[in-house]
Amino acid sequence: MIDMEQCRKLFCLFAMLPDAEPYTPLLDAAAAQCMSMLRPGADASDLRLCYFCAALANLRYVQMQAARCGVSHTYAGTVARSHDAALPCSFAERLVQEYHAAAADLLTDRRLLLTGIG
Repeated sequence: MIDMEQCRKLFCLFAMLPDAEPYTPLLDAAAAQCMSMLRPGADASDLRLCYFCAALANLRYVQMQAARCGVSHTYAGTVARSHDAALPCSFAERLVQEYHAAAADLLTDRRLLLTGIG
């Protein structure tokens, strides 16, 4: 089984968060996705899966933040578009791709499909 404590630590590192507890559903969903991709007979306790799981959870976290922070309120009460939300998502997607490639021999489908935003 995937070491969820290690996944939490890595998720906090990737997302630069002090605590992963509020994001447990993201981690659980990422772990389920990893397990569904696992090749029969592959070692589910392999550390590479923890990195892949944490990267997937981080991608979902970054996507949520990008959706939430697409606009910001100014001092005058008007709404202004904040930074380009696609950039952090792009970095998070690349992180997922790197860890997916690292764990490719453990996974049934070596292709990874990511849908972009923007």
